[in-house]
Amino acid sequence: MVKYCTQCGKKLKKNAEGVYFCPNYKKHDKTVKVMTDSDEKHLFNQSCHQNIKKAYDLKQNSLCFIVIASILLIVGAIFLLLSFKYNIIKERVFTPGALEFVVSILCLAGGLFCMIFGIIRLIIAFLKKDYFTHLLKK
Repeated sequence: MVKYCTQCGKKLKKNAEGVYFCPNYKKHDKTVKVMTDSDEKHLFNQSCHQNIKKAYDLKQNSLCFIVIASILLIVGAIFLLLSFKYNIIKERVFTPGALEFVVSILCLAGGLFCMIFGIIRLIIAFLKKDYFTHLLKK
């Protein structure tokens, strides 16, 4: 029977003495206790559900970053359009020295950073949720 760590969900390994240990011992720094099957299943299920909740919170956090990024990108696009000024003969001329252009660059850069950060965290959240859901179904 394959045993899993009750803290992180990784497969436990056996050393030469026959004692189970977790490969992620540095992260949670706990020794693995040998328990009965019902206690072990209960603790493992609790740990998996707790990690699924953390993945859900991570997903919500990443969606907030994506919404903030879209708002910043829209504001940046509006300020970029405002940086085109009319000259004396009523032609639209791009003025990179205008304050609107600086604000648009800052908003576009911040929006791009938030969008990439949010998408990466969203992918990580979905992978974590799928991993722990798969462990629960075993």
